[in-house]
Amino acid sequence: FPVTIDLLIENKDKAIICLNGLTVEGDLRLRGIEFKGYVYFDKVTFKNSVIFGDATFKGWVNFGKAIFEKDVYFGTVTFSDPVDFCDATFKDGVIFGDATFKGWVNFDDATFEDLVYFCDAIFKDGVNFDDATLQGKRLEELYKLKNKRLIKI
Repeated sequence: FPVTIDLLIENKDKAIICLNGLTVEGDLRLRGIEFKGYVYFDKVTFKNSVIFGDATFKGWVNFGKAIFEKDVYFGTVTFSDPVDFCDATFKDGVIFGDATFKGWVNFDDATFEDLVYFCDAIFKDGVNFDDATLQGKRLEELYKLKNKRLIKI
């Protein structure tokens, strides 16, 4: 699908990928991609399925206020630095199974309207679910962090 990506090269080893505010109409498949540098998906509307499976993010990632209208797959993804899902909306299922979060993760005010799957995800530096909801229920009342993994209460 045609999309213009604002790619700003800081140096040969790091880049800034900036998609803020765009609408992605087609399926987005970024399986196995390695992102080096900052990635901004804030305020992006993803109209169809999104697959990040096996991707590696080596830099701060911002999904703040992103809207995922269909299913999204973050299975076996590695995030090396902080990730922000603040105010993100997941209208269909989202899978974080076997994902590794090495930095702080923020789901503050995120909305999960369908299922969310965190099985075997590892949160090495902590996670924030303040005011996040799953099907209308507060996520922090449904899950707790134990031994760097989320467990259902």
